[in-house]
Amino acid sequence: MATTFFHRAVRPSFFSLPPALRLALHHPHLPRAFSATPTRKLSLVDVAVTPPTYLLDALHATGLPWFAALPAAAVLVRGVLVYYLSVLPSYRAARIQANLVPLAFARAHGHNSSPAAMRRREVLPPRWVQLDFYIRGFCDRQMQLHRLGKQFGAPRFHPRGVLNFVALIAFTESIRMKCASHEGLLPIVLWPFEKVARLVNPGTSSTPPPTPPPDPAAKAGSFTDDQLRAATITNPDGTTSIDPTLLISQAPASPPDPSAYAAYFDPTLQNEGLPWCLDLTAADTTFILPTTLAVVTAANIIFGSPTQARRPPPSYPNLSNPTTAKGQAPNVDIAPPRRSLIPRLTNFQRIGLSITLGFWFVALKIPAGILLYFVTSLLVGRLQRRWLEIRMPPLTPVQPCTRPLRFRVRKEWVD
Repeated sequence: MATTFFHRAVRPSFFSLPPALRLALHHPHLPRAFSATPTRKLSLVDVAVTPPTYLLDALHATGLPWFAALPAAAVLVRGVLVYYLSVLPSYRAARIQANLVPLAFARAHGHNSSPAAMRRREVLPPRWVQLDFYIRGFCDRQMQLHRLGKQFGAPRFHPRGVLNFVALIAFTESIRMKCASHEGLLPIVLWPFEKVARLVNPGTSSTPPPTPPPDPAAKAGSFTDDQLRAATITNPDGTTSIDPTLLISQAPASPPDPSAYAAYFDPTLQNEGLPWCLDLTAADTTFILPTTLAVVTAANIIFGSPTQARRPPPSYPNLSNPTTAKGQAPNVDIAPPRRSLIPRLTNFQRIGLSITLGFWFVALKIPAGILLYFVTSLLVGRLQRRWLEIRMPPLTPVQPCTRPLRFRVRKEWVD
């Protein structure tokens, strides 16, 4: 009797470490011949991408395809780790800082208007006095708010504020190395630390020594007849020879060296993608993921409310039915302001939308796996912020009292 067997791809063990980390921990302890090539040392980039790579491999080992494992990793990181370590404490600190704004601004104004500050501005050109007043006033307000916030356990500046950015860069770099794509942002960020490590200990360099370029004449057999004919020159004595410079210009571009990403490249990313983009290591040719990323980013810029509530809109009196009796105040019923679908944009929001439009062109060349993780992370972050606004509405900073405006009522003659 025939039986039906279910086949699925062989996946790594749930508790296995990434290949590069296993190789770095095990290979240096093995005996090596004198003529053998030295092993590549573990760099800071390898250390930084080890936890994200381990989490991605663990989710993929449970049976999830990559088009579901990447969003699941984004939900776990942004929805659990970043939420409890960064987003929630920062939101609570912002609510406390809203009550400290008047005191911090008063102290900063007194410090910025002190006689010492006035004497310091006397030596400045007249056109720089106002700019110095605004810049120093802004810096003083932030420092005073930070000092007051530390007394109440809500400092203005805290390392947890960059946790989301660090996690996003680490995971996108891990996905990039799995896709065997070109260099990302993490090597650029960690380059100063790598340089300091090489200066302190020259033997810790993780990059192999540069190899000299191959001789074009030695590879003459790999060129076509047309390329050799175009690189042939005639000498003054009547003989012909091949110019290496012209031959190099005729040579085709060499493919990228895959040895740097051989330990991280996962071929299953090429056949476990989305229905319209099966290969997650390549760019999305349908432009669906880049457009989705641009739309989500623009929506966060336009509709994303800041941590602190904005100032209430100015109230306008309703003078449609003024009183005719002498000595009585006019009817100043507050009319609700008109609401539109798209709020009024600020200059910072306009700048952000311009950057988003430019990033859309850059996203056309980014692998689809990175965009899939990026879009999921932005959506989870927006849902978190909306949940916090409903659960704990942001506090409006205390504003100074203002005198009520006087409205002159036009007299109406009644027949």
